[in-house]
Amino acid sequence: MKTKHTEERIGCATNNDCCKEAEVPSDEEVAALNNMREIKTRVKELKKRLFEISLHKDEYLEEKLRLEKEISALKSEWNELEQKREKAAYDRMIMLGHERV
Repeated sequence: MKTKHTEERIGCATNNDCCKEAEVPSDEEVAALNNMREIKTRVKELKKRLFEISLHKDEYLEEKLRLEKEISALKSEWNELEQKREKAAYDRMIMLGHERV
């Protein structure tokens, strides 16, 4: 039997108005994941090109350095997006009442 006290403890789980608007995954998570997929695709392309030019010794040294620099920048961007995604997931869990602030 539900009492006022148990409903307060449960929080969002009993308040249908609160959870109706919660999307899983959240828009922020989806945006971060989509950007991460784009980065993953780009890194695969860059690594493939790096492999191709590695077969030619020093002919493509400048391009190799440029590609390595771009991969490094994409890794940094990936890490930032991963942090944003994790924060968005944590915020969603708080909103749903599964985590406490």
